[in-house]
Amino acid sequence: MSEIPQPTPPEGTPNTHAHGLGPATSSDVRALHDDLEQARQLAQRSQRELLGKSSELEALKELFEKARKHLIQLQMNITQLRDERHQLANQATEAEALKQKLIVVTADRDRLRAQLEGIRKWQG
Repeated sequence: MSEIPQPTPPEGTPNTHAHGLGPATSSDVRALHDDLEQARQLAQRSQRELLGKSSELEALKELFEKARKHLIQLQMNITQLRDERHQLANQATEAEALKQKLIVVTADRDRLRAQLEGIRKWQG
C-alpha cells in the first residue's frame, strides 16, 4: 500500500510527520501553527492601531490644552472689558454731572451779568 503524499507545510512550520505523528495530528499542528500566525498578525495589527490611538489621544490632549489656554485668555479679556466698561460708565456719569453743573453756573453768570447791567444803568 502506498501512503498518500502530504502537502508540504509552510516554511517555519514544524514537520510533525517526520517526528512520527500521524497525518491527523500533523494537520492539527499545522492548523495550530496557522492559528498562531493569525494571532501574531492580529497582535501586530492591534499594536499598530493602539499606536494610532495613542497618537490621536496625544493630539486631543494638545488640542484640549490649547483650548484651555484660550479660555483662560478669554476670561481675562472679559474681566478687562468689564473693568473698562465700569470706568467708562463712571466717566459718563461724571461728564453728565459736570454738564449739569455747567448749566447751573452759566445760568448764575447770566443772571449776575443781567443784575450788573441793571445796576450800571441805574447808576448812570
